[in-house]
Amino acid sequence: MHAQRTQQQLEAILEQQAHCSIELLQCLESERQALTAHDTDALDLITRDKTRHTQALDELDARREQLVTGLDCGSGAEGMQRCLEMFSSESHLTELWDRIIGNIRACRDNNIANGGILELGRLHVEQALAILRGSTAGPPAYDAQGEVRSSLGQRELGQV
Repeated sequence: MHAQRTQQQLEAILEQQAHCSIELLQCLESERQALTAHDTDALDLITRDKTRHTQALDELDARREQLVTGLDCGSGAEGMQRCLEMFSSESHLTELWDRIIGNIRACRDNNIANGGILELGRLHVEQALAILRGSTAGPPAYDAQGEVRSSLGQRELGQV
């Protein structure tokens, strides 16, 4: 009876995670559109939604992990796999878990792409500042710690 109740709780959590991961994926896709359109108002709203969905996913994952650990399956991905094997007759759980993993991977890929868009915008701003400062936009230099440092020049913006 305890295992059946735990299985139902796990299924409910996985369904919530699947739903929440889809919503996060949609946020990331909307974020890309707002980034390319330079829509700062939309970005502000999307950032709030992203934060809310990310926090919800974290909370759901902690609850899922607690259930899996409570079944003596261990923790992490290996523990979840053992738990799914324990409930092997319930293929719906495996389908939900696979969907969640796919959604999270898609979220990661979208987040990386959005980061690339932001980085490209940052580089354009640095180039524009270099032009305004009257320095040549050369390749970035690396400091002693291996960090990229742009040599933008030392002149003040209003100086002639």
